[in-house]
Amino acid sequence: MIMKKIFLITTIASTIFAVGCSNNNEVGQEDFHIQENKNTISFVGGIDNNQTATRTSITHTIGNGAIAYWSSGDKIWVKDNSGVFHQSSAGVLNTTKAKGLFNMPNGMYSNGCQVNYVGGSSDGTKVTIAANQSQTVANDFSHAGVSGDCGTAIATGSGSSFVFTLQHKAAYLCLMPRSTNAAFMACKLTGIKIISNNAIAGVYDFSSGNLSTAPISSTSNTISLTTNNFSIPNIETQSFASYVVIAPGVHTLTIQYQLLDPNIGQAGTVTKYVSSTFVAGNIYDIKSNFDTNTIGREYYLWDAKYDTWFGHTADQPYKNDTYDTNGINNYPVSSSDIRWYNPTTSMSARAQNSSKDCPTTNEITWYAKFGDPHWDANELWAWNGMGTVQKGGMWIKKKAYISGFTASIGATGVDYNSNPVLQASFSTPAIQGRPSSSDINKYFFLPAEGRYRFFRDGKTGIMKDVGVTGTYFPSTNTPVVPSAPDGTYALHFTKDFLALSNGGTKKDAIMNWKAQ
Repeated sequence: MIMKKIFLITTIASTIFAVGCSNNNEVGQEDFHIQENKNTISFVGGIDNNQTATRTSITHTIGNGAIAYWSSGDKIWVKDNSGVFHQSSAGVLNTTKAKGLFNMPNGMYSNGCQVNYVGGSSDGTKVTIAANQSQTVANDFSHAGVSGDCGTAIATGSGSSFVFTLQHKAAYLCLMPRSTNAAFMACKLTGIKIISNNAIAGVYDFSSGNLSTAPISSTSNTISLTTNNFSIPNIETQSFASYVVIAPGVHTLTIQYQLLDPNIGQAGTVTKYVSSTFVAGNIYDIKSNFDTNTIGREYYLWDAKYDTWFGHTADQPYKNDTYDTNGINNYPVSSSDIRWYNPTTSMSARAQNSSKDCPTTNEITWYAKFGDPHWDANELWAWNGMGTVQKGGMWIKKKAYISGFTASIGATGVDYNSNPVLQASFSTPAIQGRPSSSDINKYFFLPAEGRYRFFRDGKTGIMKDVGVTGTYFPSTNTPVVPSAPDGTYALHFTKDFLALSNGGTKKDAIMNWKAQ
C-alpha cells in the first residue's frame, strides 16, 4: 500500500501592487483497494476510528511537499456497472491515519469503475466549495474536507478486489502574512476575505470526476475564512499559515487580511493582489509582507532642513489631540530653530530641502481636479517605529493616467507656480472604496496622516486628524496671500473630497510626498 502524498508545491509571492509565480506541480495521489468478497475499499491514509467525524485534512510543508490524511467519518462514492454512484460506509482507519477500509454495501463493480471523494456532500456527483470557511489553529488544514476538498480515481481490478489512485481536484491556498513593524505585529488576524473576478466557490458538478467550469448553484466570487486571532510573525514562516480551498481556474484575487489591534480596538484590512492560473490539485504559497503599508514618521514644516521632532523623537505624539507634554520647548516656533520652514519670500521659488521632491502647485491642481479620488476607509497603515496601526487614506490617479497632465500650467489654465490666484481653491468629490483590482495599478495611495498644528486648541504641536484628513505641501513657494508668506496652497483631502486647498500654513508639520 502506498501512502497518499502531496508532492511538490507551487509558490506565489505577492506585494500591495505586484505578484510573482513559480512552476505548478501536482498536489497529490492516494491509493485505495476494493477487497475481494466483502465489497470493501481499502485506503492508505486515515485516522483512529473512534475520533470525531470530520473530513480530509492536509499537512503541508513548504518546499518539501505535503501529506493528505483521511479523518474519521470520511466516505467515498463508487460508480457501479449500471452507472449509479453508491456511498461507502465510514472508513475504518488506523491510529496513524495511514490506512483505512471502506465497505461498499451496494452495487457491482468492474475494472475501470469511477471513485469520487466529495467531502461532506450527500451526492457523489456534486462538490460544495464553501464560501465560508473556518480555521481555529494556525498552520492547520484539517478543515480541507469540510471546505471543499475533493478527488477522483479510476479503479482497476476484477471481482471484488480493486486498486486505484485518487487525485485531488480542488485548488488550495497557503496564506502567510508577516511584518517587522511592531504596530502590525501587535495585531491579530481575525479573518481573510478573498474576492475573485469570477466564481471560486459554490456547488459544482463532479459527475465526470472534474469540477464543472462554473458552479451549478450557490455561485460565489468571494470566500471568507474565519481565523482565531492568529499572530503576525516578523519573519517569513509557515507556523502562522492560513489555508483556503478554492475552485481551480484563472483568477484575479483580491486578498483582504482582516486585522484587529486589541490594545486600542482598531480594526481594518491589509490588501494584496494575486493573479494566476490555479491548477486542480495544487497548493499555492502566498507570502504577504505588511511592511509595504509602513510609512516614515517624519513630519516637516514646509521645506525645513530637519523634521519637526528631530532630537525629540521620544516625545513625538502619535494619537489625535495629544501633544508633547513639554509644550513649545519641543516644537519649532521661530526662525532660529533648525527645524523652521524655508523663509524664502520669492514668489514661485522652488523648495531646496525636505520639500524639493514634492509636486508643484500646478501638479497638485491636476490631481485635485482629475485625480478620480477614491476614499479607502479600511486600509491599515503604520508609521515606522512609532505607535499603533492607523487606517484611512485616498487613492489618487497617477499622472501617467491623467490626460494633459503637465507641470507648466495648472488644470484650470492658470500657472499657479508663478501667479497664484488669490483665495482660489477647488475640490473633486471622492468615490467611496478603493479602485477595482484591474485598475489599482493606475493609482497611488496617500494615508490620512493628519498633521501637527502650529497652534490649535490652545496647544502648540498638537496632533490632529490622523485617519480623518490628509494634507501635503507643494514644492513651490505659492503663498495664497503674498502679504502672509507663511500661508500656502496644499493638497488636502477628507473622506468626501480631494482639493487644492488655500488654507495651509507652513508652520504646520506635514509629511512629504512625491508625484506618481
